[in-house]
Amino acid sequence: ARGEGRVPLARIVHHAGGAQDHAAVRRYAPEAARQAAALGAHCQAWTHYGTALQYADPNDIEERVSLLESYAYESYVTSQIEAGVKAQQAALELRRLQQNRAKEGDNLRWLSRLNWYLGRNAEATQRGRESIQVLETLPPGLELAMAYSNRSQSLMLEGDSREAIDWGHRALELAERGRELALVHQDGAEVAAA
Repeated sequence: ARGEGRVPLARIVHHAGGAQDHAAVRRYAPEAARQAAALGAHCQAWTHYGTALQYADPNDIEERVSLLESYAYESYVTSQIEAGVKAQQAALELRRLQQNRAKEGDNLRWLSRLNWYLGRNAEATQRGRESIQVLETLPPGLELAMAYSNRSQSLMLEGDSREAIDWGHRALELAERGRELALVHQDGAEVAAA
């Protein structure tokens, strides 16, 4: 539309929702969420992803799972951890329907991380192990390196330094071998490192 460049996306989403214009909400809410996240406005991004999920086409599995994963991440960065677990669990179920093993394993890793933040250590450990089991059936990639890193971090937090170092080395070796971007956990956030 002609006024898209002048009218803030958040306003477009607000009015489209009020008008029950499902097509406009589906088009603009995810875009508004990505824009907000890029600007560091994660609470607003979380809200927009929530709106987008309300209007998502229930028959479009890829749209829904993508929105759920983004919503789960924004839940994580805004400390809405319980909402993140629910969204990540729903995303996991859809990835299993799609038989997307790499994304399934990555969702399990995220469930491990989110459950740890809720103090559900047994669940976190179980989900972390499941993530590794799923991802080790695939060619090694970044998802497996992150699962190893997650295991390393979990063991470090449990006080098992020796095993934590071993898993950390596995993660680094895998990342280096694949010439992937190595991701490290720092202060509870995942930060890309060259």
